[in-house]
Amino acid sequence: MAEVKTILGAEHNPIRVVTLTKEGNQLLRQGGILESRQRTYHELKKPKEAAHDADLCRLYQKVTDEIESQGGRVVAVRLDYELKDELYSRIARASKSRQESPQSIREEMAQRYHLKVVDGKIPIPDLRVEYVNESDMQIQHRDLELATAHCRPRGLSEKARAGFQVYARPEDTSRLRRVPDHEELMTTIFRM
Repeated sequence: MAEVKTILGAEHNPIRVVTLTKEGNQLLRQGGILESRQRTYHELKKPKEAAHDADLCRLYQKVTDEIESQGGRVVAVRLDYELKDELYSRIARASKSRQESPQSIREEMAQRYHLKVVDGKIPIPDLRVEYVNESDMQIQHRDLELATAHCRPRGLSEKARAGFQVYARPEDTSRLRRVPDHEELMTTIFRM
């Protein structure tokens, strides 16, 4: 139902990862354990991104622990490509059926997804954690970005201006601690 593989992580260190098999994924879906809108995946699709995805999993665990310690309950996790696929499909459909400017359609769709337009683009977080607080049962979210040594300052600045919480592995935080943009906005980098 699950398989273990070894991949090369940061600095070419071997990392063991566990993925669901196709059968394991079907069993999970049929078990009624997850919210119906929560997507699940099986097998290793992009081995080159597996180390980053493993770090995203650790980040998810860290943020989930924080949310639960404050009385929240996670109801869904959305990955960047899920949000992109849904958002850009809606933008394309709206652009074909309406006479509004592309900019106003982007603004409207960004609002619908609780995102912001920054420099004419809609930055998408690596990971969105959706949760409810037991006191009000309103769905809230935290948009998370995992900064790596390869991130460009301008890209991190856009993510910060979009309101994302930016995290990095401990070995990357000192280099990425403060990322100024043209308005001297400083990005806070949290340790993973």
